[in-house]
Amino acid sequence: MRIVFAGSSGLAVPCLKALAGAEGHELVGIITQPDRPKGRGLKESQTPVKQAALESPALADLIYQPESINYPVFIDTLAELKPDIMAVVAYGQKLSRPLLELAPQGCVNMHPSLLPKYRGAAPVNHAIWQGETVTGVTIFRLAEKMDAGPIISQAKTDIGNNETAPELAERLSRLGAELLVKAIDAMAGGRASFRAQDDSQATLARKFKKTDGLVDWNRTALAIYNQFRALKPWPGTYTGWNNSHVEIDGAQLISQDASDGQPGQVASITEDCISVWAHPGIIGITRLKPAGHKELNAREFVNGYRIKTGDRLGHQ
Repeated sequence: MRIVFAGSSGLAVPCLKALAGAEGHELVGIITQPDRPKGRGLKESQTPVKQAALESPALADLIYQPESINYPVFIDTLAELKPDIMAVVAYGQKLSRPLLELAPQGCVNMHPSLLPKYRGAAPVNHAIWQGETVTGVTIFRLAEKMDAGPIISQAKTDIGNNETAPELAERLSRLGAELLVKAIDAMAGGRASFRAQDDSQATLARKFKKTDGLVDWNRTALAIYNQFRALKPWPGTYTGWNNSHVEIDGAQLISQDASDGQPGQVASITEDCISVWAHPGIIGITRLKPAGHKELNAREFVNGYRIKTGDRLGHQ
């Protein structure tokens, strides 16, 4: 089949590469977000998908970067490519009905959750945040309602006890790429079947805000550790110390049930870890970044900021 691919983030790169190398199919267009100013110097930054496409001369010639994929003139451009199907992965814009109906086989999407769970912008993060032990990927046909189209196939995988959101997303991207090619093969051969999602079981994976990163030491240690894993690298987790906030860049779960100390109180300090009471449990902090300063390991923070056993973290 003739395939148009739309994607932007790193999650989409394995899918792009898998489709580019898939036997029996031809990639005829790659749509990604425009280059944007980024960082302190506001240097033009390319999407990971564009960067990956530029590594291959054959793919570099297929790149399109419209401000809006839904502009009528751009839809006309896509129509001239005569795609049989569109594959969309972490592109970043909602597709209009004319786009959804452009290709004879419609638009398919690789979503990194077991739909209908975690529809929305941050499914990987929410799965960890909620303490899930199993997640997966879903290939489904796009509809006008967000992440609600009929499912073609799914694959499950366990979530590691210490796995962070970027680590899990990287694994899911590879699993999803393999499943996406298989789904398109099945559609091309007329073997694909579709099943409707149960909307009553749907949950929303909203975008996170900076305020979501504030640690509440009155929560359980497991909940705080899940928060830390889920919010890497952004918005990150942070707590209060000496009337300013400190980012927590490294953490570990030490105990889930210890309850001898006050929430936020430093339980102990070792060479490489500051242990803090939760409610219940203990979280070990290994790396910290005070506001306006560089990241420090636990020992550097203890020496520089004179924190000691019995002190309290948190915004008082």
